[in-house]
Amino acid sequence: MGKEIKKGFVLICLSLLLLFFDRWGWINWLKTPLQKPFLAAEQKIYHVSLSLKEFLNIFGNQSRQAKKIDQLESQLRQLAGEQNLLATCQQENEQMRKLLGAPLPPQWQFLPAKVVGVGAVFKIDQGSQADVAEGMAVVSENILVGRVTATGRDYSLVQTPQDSEIKIPIIFRSQQDKQPAGRGILENQAGSLVMEKVLQEESLQPGDWVLTSGESGWLPDLLIGEVAEILFKPADVYKRAKVKPLLAYDQLRTVFVIFP
Repeated sequence: MGKEIKKGFVLICLSLLLLFFDRWGWINWLKTPLQKPFLAAEQKIYHVSLSLKEFLNIFGNQSRQAKKIDQLESQLRQLAGEQNLLATCQQENEQMRKLLGAPLPPQWQFLPAKVVGVGAVFKIDQGSQADVAEGMAVVSENILVGRVTATGRDYSLVQTPQDSEIKIPIIFRSQQDKQPAGRGILENQAGSLVMEKVLQEESLQPGDWVLTSGESGWLPDLLIGEVAEILFKPADVYKRAKVKPLLAYDQLRTVFVIFP
């Protein structure tokens, strides 16, 4: 114990002496050789610290910029979604306005539905939960889109005139005349709408309207298309004609299911 106290006393005395000598500059000759290595080391440490700070600043700026870019992209996606929703609502309102002005029976009710698939038989987002049932007609304005062939809880399948299996009893008439000029059957043959079974004595002209006759479960007086070309030959038993559809079925976005 006594030895440790003596050592501590000696060290304190030496420290005081060094401080005294340093104050009066008596040990500068010893400090000078030692200062250079320490200064070089301090300089390197300082430069490394500056580089590290610069790197951290750049990394921080990039991180903040990336975050801002993500925020802007999120805002753009949100705006695009809102714009798409607004466009869809405007389209539905415009179609509903036209539908209400169409010459259809006033007791009919219409359920708007979005098209969620394309094809000769496509899907809509309304089903049995909305009381949609098999056999219901689907229109765009007063133009026939097709007929419901199957339903699920939240969807339905709609068969259009483009389906090769479809056969629609139709009437045709002049665009200026409200009375039908004749009858026939509309089919899809090799991707084209063709009117078959038209009697020879019936007057059939290019430009005539083609409408549903109201038979075989189809609602009456729904426009389908217009006669584009007469195909019959004098020796044929029936007249035939190509029909130009009034709708681009693969471009529909909103349709209406009819509740008669």
